[in-house]
Amino acid sequence: MDSPLLTLLISLLIGFHAFVAESQQNVNPPPPPQFSPPPPSPPPPATPPPPPPYTTPPPPPYTPPPPPYTTPPPPPYTPPPPPPYTTPPNPPPYTPPPPYSPPPPPPPPPPTPSRRHLSPPGNVDPENSKPINIGKKIGLMFLGIAVILQVCVAAFLLITRQQLLKAENAY
Repeated sequence: MDSPLLTLLISLLIGFHAFVAESQQNVNPPPPPQFSPPPPSPPPPATPPPPPPYTTPPPPPYTPPPPPYTTPPPPPYTPPPPPPYTTPPNPPPYTPPPPYSPPPPPPPPPPTPSRRHLSPPGNVDPENSKPINIGKKIGLMFLGIAVILQVCVAAFLLITRQQLLKAENAY
């Protein structure tokens, strides 16, 4: 086996393993099950208590039903009277457009922050420290796999090309 191929395969395996281990860093193992003996069952009652005498509740007093709800009929539709005829207003007199003036210059760009105003690299904005959701993690995992496969295919093509060139020169 070629030495560059072996190095490439080992580095890819280590890189893939590191990626998988890093992506599962926040997964907590399930807690071990608690084995506890079942609680003893309570002893059955010796004699059931006598049932209370059955009494029927008194019927509610009679209330007359409410009168049916009726809505008054809507008033008949009457169209509004037509507006009285008025003459259209005269158009305003012609005024020439204002003379052309150049647009005002753009405002100066804001000053760039100096080194002492920048936050230290240890401080991270709370917006950027949100955990990545599961869908994005899966998408990044597939992206990583696709990149690894592309590198593998490119390495395979380079190695086979070198082997073919060596085989042609051997004759």
